[in-house]
Amino acid sequence: LYSAVDPDISVAPREGTTFAVGDVDAEALRAVEGVEALSFVLEQGAMAEAGGRRTIARVKGVDESYAYAVPVADRVVAGSFAVASEDADCMVAGQGVARDLQLSRLSTGETVRLYALNRARMSSLRPTGGYKRREMPLAGIYSVDEETGDRIFVSLGVAQSLFNYPDRASVKLSGKASHLYLVMAGSTNHMQSGIENGKIRIRYKDGSESVTPLVNPHNWAPIEQDFYNDNHAFALAPGTKPLYRMHLQTGHVARDLAREVGKRQELESTGADGDIVGTIPGGAAVVLDIPADPKRKLESLEIETLSGDVVIGLMGITLQRP
Repeated sequence: LYSAVDPDISVAPREGTTFAVGDVDAEALRAVEGVEALSFVLEQGAMAEAGGRRTIARVKGVDESYAYAVPVADRVVAGSFAVASEDADCMVAGQGVARDLQLSRLSTGETVRLYALNRARMSSLRPTGGYKRREMPLAGIYSVDEETGDRIFVSLGVAQSLFNYPDRASVKLSGKASHLYLVMAGSTNHMQSGIENGKIRIRYKDGSESVTPLVNPHNWAPIEQDFYNDNHAFALAPGTKPLYRMHLQTGHVARDLAREVGKRQELESTGADGDIVGTIPGGAAVVLDIPADPKRKLESLEIETLSGDVVIGLMGITLQRP
């Protein structure tokens, strides 16, 4: 029975809950003997609502290959297994979800709303702002058993948006450049210190690419403050200078922006050295100089986040032509 909604083999990341689609060699997996179909999915919990009734469900985002990899369409008892139509997204609900929401086999086309925690905005001070909502019509209902009837199938794009796992963003480029100057802003925290928070990829027309990791605190910083830097556990790499930051209120650029425009809190404990936190009123962006190959034609710039705690935003690009 489980084969109707579950694959024969699942591949999951060794650490964390998700991995970037671009990091998976899909063609190599498809070439493995015995593999007939391959599909990417994203599944998390959410609340579903229809007609004033609510229930908790497992929302599973699937790509266009899912129906070939898993024969769940054979278990549809109303409507069809369709997570997208020509003009709109839609969903397919399990019999358990349909029962809790009092949706019958005649309910296809009715609107169902999904609510999920917004990991980028969750705050105890503004709990109502900590949720993301999507609503779409019900395309079908499937029936397997009680254990698997609590799922709702949506498109992979809908799930990525709902759960704040957007696909990596890219910007088309043209011509050649020796340097790309980026103005960026986003979030990070001390638990992400010393590890890759994200990646910047410069793709070229010939298929090659160059990758610059974003590592807190060496070349990535939170929008609202400067770093905790005690020159011990939390410290810049030897020989590394502080980041250039641009004050978003005034446009002022400096390597120690918090000291110039913000308010510092000094560490009073014995044995510690330097400042703890540099709050920057109005926030600050990061200004990065990314070298490029001036002999190759540019294709695109791609930004990728590697942690659910990190948000990366690209505000502007300046290309230095060779």
